[in-house]
Amino acid sequence: MGKLNSVIAKQECNYSVVLGHPLPQQKFRLKTRRRSLKIPVMITTAVLLLLFLLLTYIYLHNTATVLSYQVDKSAQSIGVLQRENKSYELEALKLRSLDRVEDTARNKLGMCEPDSIFLDNIILK
Repeated sequence: MGKLNSVIAKQECNYSVVLGHPLPQQKFRLKTRRRSLKIPVMITTAVLLLLFLLLTYIYLHNTATVLSYQVDKSAQSIGVLQRENKSYELEALKLRSLDRVEDTARNKLGMCEPDSIFLDNIILK
């Protein structure tokens, strides 16, 4: 019966584990996977690069728009100045015309044409 007692004792031992007696504790480590930061860093870098490019595009587009308005404004002022220059040139031509000079000499300054008598008294040698 010695054999039978040892078998029963082994079975009881197995039952005790099943029936609620504590099992020998093992230290379990939860294997935490370290997430690679490579992908989030790449995504963040890509987003920042796209944001930088977008802001650069907006800045350059704004600068081009401002410059085009300045060019249009300058072209308009050049047109105005050219018209003024033409009118001043026309006024200068009017003031230098021989008819106007003669009219001013006769009416405002009281000058007259010299007589032909004065020319007869000149002796030519």
